[in-house]
Amino acid sequence: MRQILSLFIIGLLAHELPAQQQKIDSLEKAAASYLFQDSVKVDLYNLIAFEVINTNPDKGRKYATQGYELAKQIGYQNGYARGLNLVGSSLLTIGEYDTALEFYLASLKVYEQSQYQMGIFITYNNIGELYEKKFQYKEALQYHKKSLALKNKHLRGRKPIMSYVNLGQIYYRLNYLDSAINHFQIGEQMAKEENRPRAIAYAQTGIGKVLAKQKDYTSALTFLNQANEIYQQREDYLGMSGIALEKAKISIANNQFDQSKLLVEETIKFADIVNAKELKLEALALQYKTDSTLNDFEAAFLSMRKLHKLASEIFDIAKEKQLQTIQAKFEFEESQRLQDELLKEKETSQKIVRYQRTIIAGIAVILLLISIIAILFYYQVKKQARLNRLLKDKNREIKEKALELEILNNNLEQIVEERTSVIQKKDVKLKEYSFLNAHIVRGPLANILGLTKLLKGDMEENEKREMIDHLYYSADKLDDVLTDIKKKLEKGEMIN
Repeated sequence: MRQILSLFIIGLLAHELPAQQQKIDSLEKAAASYLFQDSVKVDLYNLIAFEVINTNPDKGRKYATQGYELAKQIGYQNGYARGLNLVGSSLLTIGEYDTALEFYLASLKVYEQSQYQMGIFITYNNIGELYEKKFQYKEALQYHKKSLALKNKHLRGRKPIMSYVNLGQIYYRLNYLDSAINHFQIGEQMAKEENRPRAIAYAQTGIGKVLAKQKDYTSALTFLNQANEIYQQREDYLGMSGIALEKAKISIANNQFDQSKLLVEETIKFADIVNAKELKLEALALQYKTDSTLNDFEAAFLSMRKLHKLASEIFDIAKEKQLQTIQAKFEFEESQRLQDELLKEKETSQKIVRYQRTIIAGIAVILLLISIIAILFYYQVKKQARLNRLLKDKNREIKEKALELEILNNNLEQIVEERTSVIQKKDVKLKEYSFLNAHIVRGPLANILGLTKLLKGDMEENEKREMIDHLYYSADKLDDVLTDIKKKLEKGEMIN
């Protein structure tokens, strides 16, 4: 969240302030006040470097170096590659082509490892520009085409503006003017659609140079002036110096020598600001040519002296820069070595921490397993104790039952005799009951049954009453018999 907010602030700083120097100052303040050593700080450093490379290459290189060193320290690959790329661009601006190429190739390697396609085609583009400045146009064309192919494949919603502009520049160098102006015009149209002023200025500069070579000076000046307005707004002295030089060439072609002198002086002034000695050298050579053409030999001699002096300075500076480059390269390699050692130490410490965490985790797992086993053992012991109590109770019950069985076995004969006696007595009673039923009870009952049947037949009234009397008599007799049997059974007496 902090990173998104910070990038939003950077975006505001980059668009709200109209003056280039004010914007750079604001970005530097933002970088100084931002306390976190993270990817946002890296992006701030790289953004400042990008903004000042054309106006102050040394300052741009300083910020780019801070950017890639911090990025490597925190493991921010794309920020590291971007910083290396910007260092290469700062060296390209001052003509340190071989060292610039080393930084570009180092940047490309990191981008390829992270598979960051935008970084890859930007680096291809920069390497193409480098070969162009070294007049190796075949290699330049190859890298610019590779950059354009990648951009067409991977750019989503954005247009490959600078690839068309750079290809236009290569075709211009090769004198393929139709192809050159076609690519410049495509780049200009794309840049206008995306509202990218710097790219518009680059494309218009290229169109102006092609038109000047085609001797359409009026149209050429129109495009060069449009580009110059943008450079002035952005305080891009390198661009302003280049425009002044092209306009000076047009003035010479139109025999406007006084105008060309003023433009050459303007070229030198802007070149001095950004320390662009090659542009200054070309301007002095143009001034010498103008003075010679005007037969102003004294001025031509002075121009020649300045030219030779500058050439000597460039040679001396080149030697000094070679030494500085060697030193910078050594410092860079030493910085990389130290960073690699720090990364290795960090990785080692991380491995140790991971190993310790693994051991702690293993111990925790073992303790957890021991705890689980202890809990299971506790519950198993409790369960075993409960089973033991249950078995003890069952054993006691079995012993009691066994004792009862033993007692029963010991008294079995007596019990059998007692039960046999009871059964015999019951048998006697049953026999007595059978006897009563067959003899004593049967007589009165048979009389009652016989009288009942007679009563069902036809007879006179007096006979019925007589029968009923006999029936009452038999019933009383039966009642007496039953009462007598009951009493005898209750007393246990024999029934006769």
